[in-house]
Amino acid sequence: MELYSQGGVRTVIRGTIRDSITKSTLPMVTLQLKGENFLRLTNAYGAFDINTTSQVDSLTVTYLGYREQTIPIKRGKTNNLKLALVPTNYKLEAAVVSARRTRYKKRGNPAVELVDKLIANIEKQDARNLYNHFDYQRYETIKLYFDNIPVIKDKSLKFLNDYVDTSSFTGNRVLPLVFKEKLFNTRVSRVRKEEIVSMKRSTGIDERASQENIDNLMKIAFEEVNIFDATVRFVGRNFVSPLSRIASSYYKYYLVPDTTIYQGVRCVELQFFPFNRESLGFRGNMLVQADSSYAIRRVELNLPSDINLNYIYGLSVVQKFDSGARGERILTEDSLRYTLRVVESQKEGIFVTRNNLYLNHSFRDQEPVGDFADNVVIIPDNIDDFRPPQIKAQGDVVGQIAENLRKVPLFRIAEIGGLILEQGYIETGKKGIIDIGPINTFLSNNALEHIKPQFGIVTTPHLNKRVFFEGNVAYGFGDHKWKYMAALEYCFKDKSNSIREFPNHSLRFEIGYRTHKFGKPVDNFYYENILSFIQRSRDSTLTYLRIAELKYTQEFKNDFSFSIAARNYTQSQTPIFTFSDDPGRMRQLRVSELALKLRYSPGQKIYETKVQRRIVEKYSPIFELNHTMGFDNVYGGEHKHNLTEFKFSKRLDLSLFGFADIRIRTGAQWESVPYMLLPIPNTNQSFIINNNAYNLMRPLEFIWDRYAATEIVWYMNGLIFNRLPIIKKLRLRETISFKGIYATLTDKNNPLKNSSLIPLPTGTQPIGKQPYIEIGFGVDNILKILRVEYVQRFSYTQQNTGKNWALLFALHFQL
Repeated sequence: MELYSQGGVRTVIRGTIRDSITKSTLPMVTLQLKGENFLRLTNAYGAFDINTTSQVDSLTVTYLGYREQTIPIKRGKTNNLKLALVPTNYKLEAAVVSARRTRYKKRGNPAVELVDKLIANIEKQDARNLYNHFDYQRYETIKLYFDNIPVIKDKSLKFLNDYVDTSSFTGNRVLPLVFKEKLFNTRVSRVRKEEIVSMKRSTGIDERASQENIDNLMKIAFEEVNIFDATVRFVGRNFVSPLSRIASSYYKYYLVPDTTIYQGVRCVELQFFPFNRESLGFRGNMLVQADSSYAIRRVELNLPSDINLNYIYGLSVVQKFDSGARGERILTEDSLRYTLRVVESQKEGIFVTRNNLYLNHSFRDQEPVGDFADNVVIIPDNIDDFRPPQIKAQGDVVGQIAENLRKVPLFRIAEIGGLILEQGYIETGKKGIIDIGPINTFLSNNALEHIKPQFGIVTTPHLNKRVFFEGNVAYGFGDHKWKYMAALEYCFKDKSNSIREFPNHSLRFEIGYRTHKFGKPVDNFYYENILSFIQRSRDSTLTYLRIAELKYTQEFKNDFSFSIAARNYTQSQTPIFTFSDDPGRMRQLRVSELALKLRYSPGQKIYETKVQRRIVEKYSPIFELNHTMGFDNVYGGEHKHNLTEFKFSKRLDLSLFGFADIRIRTGAQWESVPYMLLPIPNTNQSFIINNNAYNLMRPLEFIWDRYAATEIVWYMNGLIFNRLPIIKKLRLRETISFKGIYATLTDKNNPLKNSSLIPLPTGTQPIGKQPYIEIGFGVDNILKILRVEYVQRFSYTQQNTGKNWALLFALHFQL
C-alpha cells in the first residue's frame, strides 16, 4: 500500500544505526537520500525518522571510521531499518578487530602504543615551550535554533514560518533565535594567556537579558575544548581526555590499518571508546600524521549513547590542526554542536552551534614590546569589512525575528515573566525608575513573627546612574511589629542595569529594624524567603536587631575586593527568647564595631541578578579574610571584641571519581565577650539541603571562641550506579557529604568559669573536646532535577534533644 500526502507519494524511513562490534548506537551519522541535495543526521542514540515526498530509491550511510553503506528504499512505503556499520577492517600487528566481537587487549596493542607516543609529544609540540610568546586572532560565532519546529498555524506567530530553514546538520526544520559573533585578539606566553575582545555583535531573543550574564554562561556552555589537557572541560563538567596519562585505563583504542590522505598529508586513524559508556568520556577518532612527528591533524569527539549526562544530545566536536615551522601544534578550526532537550524522545529542542576560526598566527622569540592591550585595535560597530574572509556576512534575520516577536502580546508576557524569575525583581517599565522585590521575600514564616509579608523597592539607573535608594517594610502577624530597612548608596561609576553590577565601587548608608537569626551576618536583611515555610523544626532563638551601617566597597576586575564597614546595632530579647535564664541580667546588647573584609577569587565567573550573584565557575578558588573590631564606650558600644575569620572554598576535579566542593573555615574571638559575640554556627532547620549550614545541630546548641571547620560534598557522577545493570538506566548519581568542626571555648569566654559573663540560656552548652561531625549519603539526578540525602549525626548524640538523622532534599539542575 502506497502512502500519499498533499505533496505526492510519501516515503517513511526510520531505524537505528549501531556499531557492528560494540553494538552501541552511533550518534550523528550522516544520511544521504538519493534525490535530495542536503544531508541528514541521526540523533544522539543513532535513531532517525524521515518523512519525505522526494523521489528517492536509496539511502547512503557514512560515518568516519566505518564502511559506507547504501541501502535500497521502497518508495511510497514505510521502511523500518536496523543497520550495523562495520568499522574499517582493523588490522595492524597484534591489534585485529573485524566485524565480529573480539576481546579487547591493552598489552601489545599498537593503538595504545601510539597513544603513549602522542602523550609523550604533547609538551614537545606545545608552542608555549618553543617560543617566547605567540599571537593570533580567534573569530567565534554562536548560533541557537529552535530545532524541529512544527508548522505554525497561530495567526499571531504565523510569520515565523517565513524564517524557518532546513538544517544542513540535522535535516530538521529550524528557526534561528540567537546569533553572536566575536573577534578576539590573543597573546599566549609560557606563563599566561591574554585575550581581548576587539569586536562583538549579538542579536536575538536574549537582548533584554544581561549580556554580561549571557557571556559568562556562554563561556561555560561553549568553552574551548582542549584534548591535550588531562581533563577536558565541557559544559562545566570534567571529562577524562583520551590523551590523559590515565586514559589507557579509561578508554579502548583501535587503529584503522589503511592510511588516509587528509589535506594532502598521509594519516592513520585512531579510534577510542570509553570502557564504561555511562561515565564522562568521549567516543571519537583522531587523524595522526603517519610519520615520526606524531602530529595530530584532526579530532572528532562524540558522546557515548548511554552517558550519564543530562539534556545534551548529538554532541559533535571537530578540531583541525596544522604544524608550524618548529613542529608546533596550531589549532586552525574548532566547531561544536549539540541539541538541548529535556528528554531524548522529545522532538523539539534547542540546536546550538559554536565555531571558532584561528587566524593570523605570529610566533616570536623576543620579548613583547609594550602592553598587549595597548596594541589591540577595537573594531567599530560597522564590522562587515572586518570579518575573516572565510565568513560570509551574516544577515539580520535573527534581529528581525526578535523584533517581530516582541510585537506579539503572548511573547511579551512570557519575556517579562522570565525576566522577573531570573532577576528576582518586578520592573515597572522598560525605563522604569524603580523595581519591586525581591519577589522571593514577599512572604516568609518564622517562630516569632509567624506569617510575615514584605514589600521592597530599589531605584534603577533610569532615575540616577550613581545614586540609588533601596528599602522595604514588613509586618509580623505573630509579634505584631513593623520591620523596615532603608539604604542610600552612592556609586563612583555609572551603573547601566542595577545597583549590584560588577565591579562595585560604592559608599552605602543603611538603617533597619528586623529579626535576627544566630549564625547569620548582622548585615544580612534578605535571609528569609518563601522557603521558610518548609521547616523540620522552629528556631526559637530569634532576636530583634536595630542597626545603622556605613559601608565602603570596592571591587576590582582582577577579582579582588574589599569592604570597610562601621556599624552600630542593638540586639534585643524577644517574646520567645531571652539571652539567659536570668532575663533581667541583660535585655539587650549594644555594639559599635568596624568590619574589614578581603576577598580574592581569581578567574571567577558569576551570574549576576538584581538580588544576588551566583558563582557559575566553582573551580576558581575563593579566599576570604574578615576581621571585626568592637569598641566599648563608643556610640553606646558596651563591649570590646576582636573576631578574625578565614574562609577558603574550591571545587576539586577528581577525574574518574567525579568532583568535590570543599570549604575550610577557621576563626577566633580574641577578647572576653558575651556569647552573642562569639562565632556562632549557622544551622539549618528546613527540609532543604544546605551545604553551608549544620543540618542536625540545634540553633545555639554549642558555643566556642576558637574553631576549625571543614565541609565537603563529593559528587561521584554515578561512579557506582553506572556499573549496576538496571540502576544505570536511571542515570542516578551518588553524593557523600561531610561536615566537621573542631572547636574549643577558652575559660575567659566560658560563663561556667567566668562569672562576669552572662549565663547561657537553657539548651546551650560549651562544646566538648571531641569534634562535631555529621555525614550525609545522597542520591542525585533523580528525574534529572532532585537530590535526596540521608544525614546522620555522629557526635554529641546523647545530649541531643532532637533527631540524630534527617532526610533532606533539594532541586538540583545540572548537566
